Amino acid sequence: MTARFTLALSAALLVLSAPAGPVAGQAPTLERVLAQAGSYAVNYSRTLPVLVADEQSNENLRGFGVQSSDSPGMEVAGHTEIRLLKGTLVIESRGNEKGWQAYRDYYEVNTRLLHEKNDRLEQLFRDWSPAFAPEISAIADASRRQHLGSVTRVFNVPTFTLMFLIPQNQTQFAFRRTGEKKVDGEPVWVVAFEETKRPPMVTSKTGEEYPIHGELWIEPATGRLVRSKMFVENLKPAEGSQAGSEALRPRMTIDVSYQKDPKLQVWVPVEMKELYEKTAERVNCAAKYSNFRLITPGARPPLP
Repeated sequence: MTARFTLALSAALLVLSAPAGPVAGQAPTLERVLAQAGSYAVNYSRTLPVLVADEQSNENLRGFGVQSSDSPGMEVAGHTEIRLLKGTLVIESRGNEKGWQAYRDYYEVNTRLLHEKNDRLEQLFRDWSPAFAPEISAIADASRRQHLGSVTRVFNVPTFTLMFLIPQNQTQFAFRRTGEKKVDGEPVWVVAFEETKRPPMVTSKTGEEYPIHGELWIEPATGRLVRSKMFVENLKPAEGSQAGSEALRPRMTIDVSYQKDPKLQVWVPVEMKELYEKTAERVNCAAKYSNFRLITPGARPPLP
């Protein structure tokens, strides 16, 4: 890394970590706070292109008449499963309004080693080449299969809700201030959001729509996101769906908390709680993230 690039990166990170107070004599408005939050989200994407962390996750599945993940094809009444996962998380910025993507490499499940603890996924991103894409996808797919339950996890990206604040995406939602909280002694606004435009940002290949709503905790002076909670529920069944298929469509809740990382001096997602509900099952997940590292690979396209 050249000295010029290092100085530029340090200055960019300062934008994410240092408060930028409101204009003197001007009370913050929702429009101004959302504009600040939009700038913050764009800067976050540019200055943290690839963020790496250690992940420790606790998953709990409760269901009736569900299939056991350990015994495919076997239905177990009153079935309960607990899974403890340890691994590496890589969060990659997709650029522009496309948000972020997460990749995981679990090396331990319920104290059982799947492979030696190493930095193989992180190293692939550090030494990135288009030729590495199949290997990265294979690692991520193998780790995805370790999750409990039948719901496909497409929203378990800790920075997912930052995408809603990117200016090009804000027009997709209606925002309103609903209250104020204190975080580390500083006031933050609680801003409710609801996706109002159709089609929604998330639509399945079969035409099922997943509009999103929830709340964002935003520091009004800087636009910094310190907590987010989103709810996702399928409201439009795919054409040709069988009667009663509503019961099979999942409801999802993702709750993320941010803290300032002492090493990087930026706010990073440190905890994510997930809830997946269907008629036959309920899955609770609580993941914590630590030991954050930043990869700055320069200009390159994100993985497909």
